[in-house]
Amino acid sequence: MCSEPYDMPWLETTGASVLPSRGEDLDPSLLLEFQEDDVLFIESPQMVRRGGKVMIEYLQIVRVVAVGIYVLISNILTSRRDLPEWLAIGMRFCNEQSLTESLLLRNVACEILSSLNLMHHQHYGRLKRVALFTTCNREPGSSYMRRVA
Repeated sequence: MCSEPYDMPWLETTGASVLPSRGEDLDPSLLLEFQEDDVLFIESPQMVRRGGKVMIEYLQIVRVVAVGIYVLISNILTSRRDLPEWLAIGMRFCNEQSLTESLLLRNVACEILSSLNLMHHQHYGRLKRVALFTTCNREPGSSYMRRVA
């Protein structure tokens, strides 16, 4: 099962059952149906606000998904911060990244699988071999984790 809010026809070719919705919009009981190796994609406004989508995602979804579920969080630029192009359009410090980093720091329940931005800057050649979309000028921003406990 894969929750993906955007039309990504290639996902269906993988054999995954694709739910066309955002993670924060899922019926919480649906999380009980997620099985090991399912993917939860989180796309959010990157700003933490009381009662906002980011809080719902982290407090009601990420912390309760079952062991073995993969969670992809977009626009997390660990080990960098705000991109110049974001600042140019008025986006300021996206505090979801700090929340994500805090969630994962010494968290034995979550295994960090990859931070594409970190890989891009420290292991570009290795990343390019498996992520064909990667270019030198593009800052990837997805982070991947898996529940392990």
